[in-house]
Amino acid sequence: GGDWSSDVCSSDLGYAAHVPVMNGGNRDELAVLGLYLPTTDPTEAILGLGAALGFNTTAAAAPGIFPLPPGANATENIFNITSRILTDAALRCGEQAMVASALKHGVFPKAYAFTFNRTYQPVGFGGDECRAPLTTEHPAGDADAEYYKCHAGELQFVFGNILHDGLVDRDGGDVSFAQLVVDYWTAFARTQDPNPEAGYLTVRGYVQTLAQVNEFGRWKELTNNGDEVRLLQLGGRDIHYMDDGPQCASLGYPIDYYETLS
Repeated sequence: GGDWSSDVCSSDLGYAAHVPVMNGGNRDELAVLGLYLPTTDPTEAILGLGAALGFNTTAAAAPGIFPLPPGANATENIFNITSRILTDAALRCGEQAMVASALKHGVFPKAYAFTFNRTYQPVGFGGDECRAPLTTEHPAGDADAEYYKCHAGELQFVFGNILHDGLVDRDGGDVSFAQLVVDYWTAFARTQDPNPEAGYLTVRGYVQTLAQVNEFGRWKELTNNGDEVRLLQLGGRDIHYMDDGPQCASLGYPIDYYETLS
């Protein structure tokens, strides 16, 4: 969020370079804070979180806005809700509204959006909740299982450091995913489009990325419809900005937030 007027997102003011952008983050960025509240009541937790951090969570506490996930105990439910609210209020909702307004006013010629749904937490940063659970089949961690995709967990993939610092390919998918992410990012740096050309991948023998690109389909430019957010994982898919629409609106940051400021 911020105290911008809608005029800030005017392409003739020069506040932002008129260049293509990629915008996004990790699914559960602020779960890294490890905030366990001393309550098992969701409404009490949501209202208490707002009071502690100085923002209004009354609407967010309404039934069904931040639903409890299935299969978790009461403490885990509270952690799920508070982590999502923190991530939405501090990062996701404001960023989405910013990009939506910038596209509407022609600030950026084009934009691509993403959410990481496979992460690998750096050593010494973040708790066990940010790490893939250890299983008999995958004793180093099953990255396809549920865990919190926390802040900084994408760095090993984006910078291609997946096997540095004593890290291992946890489940046989980390190296392939790192190759895919690096190829997306370098394609964007090279061509202002994250979609690597099939011919480029073929002649270099980048067969893992080529297979993922063929399965995943083309990463589409973001439009004001918001249907083109790439969920970054192996065998991923596109999701919608407004999957968080009611949650963002309840926290005071709807997708048209910057259009409604006076």
